[in-house]
Amino acid sequence: GCTEFVRSSYDAGTNLVRNGSFEESATLASGQTDFYGWEITGGTGTLNTTDGFIGSSLALTDGAAVAQTYSPPATPAGVLVGSAVGSRTFTLSFASKLCDDNTAIAFDAVQQQITDLLAPGTDIADWQANDMPAWRRYSLTYTFPTASSQTIIPLELTADGAGCLLDAIQVEEGATD
Repeated sequence: GCTEFVRSSYDAGTNLVRNGSFEESATLASGQTDFYGWEITGGTGTLNTTDGFIGSSLALTDGAAVAQTYSPPATPAGVLVGSAVGSRTFTLSFASKLCDDNTAIAFDAVQQQITDLLAPGTDIADWQANDMPAWRRYSLTYTFPTASSQTIIPLELTADGAGCLLDAIQVEEGATD
């Protein structure tokens, strides 16, 4: 059997997000797309099969929010981690394209805009002209307070900009390099 876990690249850990690349979806009778494991509110989300960081991507309308969900519906929405998160560190990472500077990320108690995830001193106008129109990975790491007993981490991204594309959403335990 296995005796050691060897990470082959920076993002090859165990991804706790279900359907993080939005590959599992179905078109409903209403014409809306249902993305397994995700709820879209405040706008619409469509599957973009021609432009993805890895395969397909999720295209959101301006102001639309996508949140990781769980079944049954009575269960709090979020990423299921299995045991209490107290004193544990988790890293959220995702790829985006065409998501403007007010795109919001909510990862449990952490509330940030996409520009908060840029290197300090980044020129926002330069980022908007050169980086935002291309696929780019973003990440944030959060260590939960010792007393946290929750087993689900709330996760939601809210688009700023028409046609905001998201792909390869991951939550991994530990800090990434």
